[in-house]
Amino acid sequence: MCCKKTLPSPISSNTTREEIQSSIDEPGALYSQFEQAVTDLQIAASSRKRQADPFSRKLQTSDFTMVGDHVGYVVRDDYAVFKIGAFEDFEEFWQGWNDLTNSAADAGVTRLIVDIIGNG
Repeated sequence: MCCKKTLPSPISSNTTREEIQSSIDEPGALYSQFEQAVTDLQIAASSRKRQADPFSRKLQTSDFTMVGDHVGYVVRDDYAVFKIGAFEDFEEFWQGWNDLTNSAADAGVTRLIVDIIGNG
């Protein structure tokens, strides 16, 4: 008769029920990054509700880098956001895209959120 192998448990016998429940309930790093991305998008989207080209004014006061009046980007630790306020100037768009991809590559970032909500 052959020996039966026992796989090690990822939970030790010393782990309490409270510790297990706490590890389940605590949001991980990916969830926290998602919350930051949603906040960035809400800031960019709410700027469209203001008057007199609010997109540019709002992004210039945040940590977005503006390229012209209608394109902005930010590179975070694990993702980047590319915001397009209007498709009026394709040179502006391509310059922003090139700047973003270079910054993201330098930071080792490979995830991107493209925000075109409310563009004109």
